[in-house]
Amino acid sequence: MPSTEATQQTPIVLNNFGGQQQLSIESAQDLANALGLENALWMATSVPVDGIHLDETFLKILDTEGNGRIRADEMRSIITWALRLLKNQECMSEGKDHLFLGNLNRDEEEGRKLFDAARHILNNLGEPDATSITLSQIRDRKRINAESNANGDGVVTYSTASEETSAYMKDIMSVMPPESDASGQDGISAAKLDAFKKEADLYVNWWKKGSVSKDGISDVMPWGGKTRSVVLAVEAVQEKVEEYFAQCRLAATDPQFKERLKLSKGVLESLCISNTEELDNHTKRLPLAPVSAEGVLNFDWVNPVFRKRIDHFRTHALALMPRPVTAELDEDSWHFVVKAVKAYQDYMATKPAGKMEKLGVEKLEQHLVSPCEAEVREMIKSDLAVSGDVAAVSSLEKLILCQQHLLTLSRNYVSFSDLYQPKPEALFQEGQLIMNGTEFTFNIKVTNRAEHKKGAANAYAFVMYVELTGKDSTEHFEVATAVTSGDTKGLYVGRRGIFTTRDSKVWDAKVVDLISQPVSLWEAFKSPFVRLGEFAEQQVEKFSGGRYKDLETRLDKELSQVQKSGQEAVAKAGEQKASPDSKPEAVPVAGTQADNARSVRDVVLAASVGFAALGSSLAFITKTLSQVRWWHWASAVFMLGIIVIVPLVALAFLKLRRRNLSPLLEASGWAVNGQLPISASMGYLFTHPAQFPDHAIKARSDSAKILAGYLGRRTKLARVLMVAVVTLIFFIIGAYFSPILLGQ
Repeated sequence: MPSTEATQQTPIVLNNFGGQQQLSIESAQDLANALGLENALWMATSVPVDGIHLDETFLKILDTEGNGRIRADEMRSIITWALRLLKNQECMSEGKDHLFLGNLNRDEEEGRKLFDAARHILNNLGEPDATSITLSQIRDRKRINAESNANGDGVVTYSTASEETSAYMKDIMSVMPPESDASGQDGISAAKLDAFKKEADLYVNWWKKGSVSKDGISDVMPWGGKTRSVVLAVEAVQEKVEEYFAQCRLAATDPQFKERLKLSKGVLESLCISNTEELDNHTKRLPLAPVSAEGVLNFDWVNPVFRKRIDHFRTHALALMPRPVTAELDEDSWHFVVKAVKAYQDYMATKPAGKMEKLGVEKLEQHLVSPCEAEVREMIKSDLAVSGDVAAVSSLEKLILCQQHLLTLSRNYVSFSDLYQPKPEALFQEGQLIMNGTEFTFNIKVTNRAEHKKGAANAYAFVMYVELTGKDSTEHFEVATAVTSGDTKGLYVGRRGIFTTRDSKVWDAKVVDLISQPVSLWEAFKSPFVRLGEFAEQQVEKFSGGRYKDLETRLDKELSQVQKSGQEAVAKAGEQKASPDSKPEAVPVAGTQADNARSVRDVVLAASVGFAALGSSLAFITKTLSQVRWWHWASAVFMLGIIVIVPLVALAFLKLRRRNLSPLLEASGWAVNGQLPISASMGYLFTHPAQFPDHAIKARSDSAKILAGYLGRRTKLARVLMVAVVTLIFFIIGAYFSPILLGQ
């Protein structure tokens, strides 16, 4: 690594990205220059590990504290370490995944260890003459360690031991959980061997304490080999017998207690006599035998559910007691039985946990004094002797990863120069979004949209929150997409597209939220006109809708009146026809015809009034506008521009000048020092419409229009003329007929 003085004399090249000066990082010398800069001059000082697309092992190495973040001090430490151990530092510019052994700085002690570790790996892989080592060779740990008798992890396998020692180790692993060595094989460590000896010794001593003497009995085995069966017979009835004597004691103090032990009349009536399980459950809850104040268990009156267990207890336990009782059992005799088996129960409670009994006491005693133990410990010692070389393997992997990725990471940490390059993408960019005929490249992963929006609002940029769904609908995540150029007219919540991640996987994309901001001056300039047009459209629809509603109301009223008059006339004619003897009344024909004519006239008048109202409105507007001088129009338009358009455009211009991508990174957990401003030309880097190739031939005529003409469709000009004629008719009706009609 260059000295501090040399570093200060080396020119430091800075790139200007949108007015932000950033260190140019193209070589190892630039990394050395970065070490000479203060943290405040780095673009980032702390970044989340999950926000960077890089080798996972390398990211874990960088995160020395394991807090999920890479801080500036951790970056400085690894840069210093890599520059110190690489003799030819320019190899970092190539980003290769193999390391030439001659490039290791063996003037450093750690460099010599790395060299020896590389030789150790290559020898185990059968390539002792190789001059370089690759990342894949280092990561093939199982193959490396399988080819070596010693791998430095302190775990040895029986495959490398003698036949007798191999059998000894297999016995140990059959009763103790085995450990896996670096090659993935089961083996034994010194700690496991010590644990075996301790547990084996405990089991042997425990077993000896319970062993019987020559006469066949001991303190814990009063019945010799039958002791276990005696204790099991007692334990099978112990709970129920003690319950019985407790019930007897209560019955002695309260004679009414025996009545409570019987099933009540309600319970008996509710029992299903055909349900065996229900009947047995109630029988089990009854006392072992009829309760008596004397506290004596009569074996002739035992609950049938417990008969077999009681008979087994009498035969295999009670009969072997020093004072056997056959017909009945009082509480004192029961306490004697319990005391007789307690010594064995206490002994069994102290039985060591584990599986030592699987080997048997005899074999355990042999293993405790076996010379095989010494051989195993020697094997472990030999294995640990190479632990230093094996530990250096991890450092060797770390150095190759630094050679391969450190420059790239620095271009996305110390500076953000990769962000402004079409290829490759910056490490924090998720991929490419295709939507609305446009490519969006600034896409940041978002885990909490609500929190991200709070910080992203400071970017003064148009931001889309896009949900990405994979082939499996349960696989999804969100990204924040910056829209930095073009037009936002076709971007709205619900708009769909596709997203291609860095691993070339394609996802379905859907806009789920927006932060709306202008993306260009042209969009800001036309936005007032768009809003004005929308307002005018709403007012016209509101006005026309009201007139049409009035027209429909009057037409409905007049038509109802006509229908009612016709129904009355028909009904009256029918009555006259049904009464032939009666004299026909004189029908005022002239009056009826006049009424019908008047009704029809009213209908026509209602329709005419509606159309006339529309026409008169248009005529009034036309007349009013014709009275306005042209310079009044010019003044109004000018004042409208001064009052509305100019402030909006000025505000949009200020917002566009303040556009900055760093808040989007900050909202995702990045600590960014500098700004990432977006100029009009720079915005095209992250948002640009798809372009046809230069050699593409574009047809000038509209093929769809030609096809529509063949099918007899009206042209656009014909539709415009038709609208003009209808409008003229409305004007005529409004100007001529409305005074007459309204006067009636």
